[in-house]
Amino acid sequence: MAIVRGRFLDAETGFPIFRSAVSLRTLNWQLVSEVATGAEGEFEFRDVPAGDYYLIGGSVIHTPVKARIRVEEPGVEYELRAVKAIV
Repeated sequence: MAIVRGRFLDAETGFPIFRSAVSLRTLNWQLVSEVATGAEGEFEFRDVPAGDYYLIGGSVIHTPVKARIRVEEPGVEYELRAVKAIV
């Protein structure tokens, strides 16, 4: 089992996106877990079995972002960067 952790950041400014949802889903789109980001945009999923997943982040003002990841090691860190939605 692994820990998947990282930060959710604004692609333009590099500022953290806090209190936003980040989810971990299988490639069949089944929800594994969903967490809210902390004050520094940090997120963490524990006890993740090895395999391929989608890491998805979204907020009220940012376009959702999706990254395909492979979990193999005990601890893996990722950075998600989202752009503001144009309305």
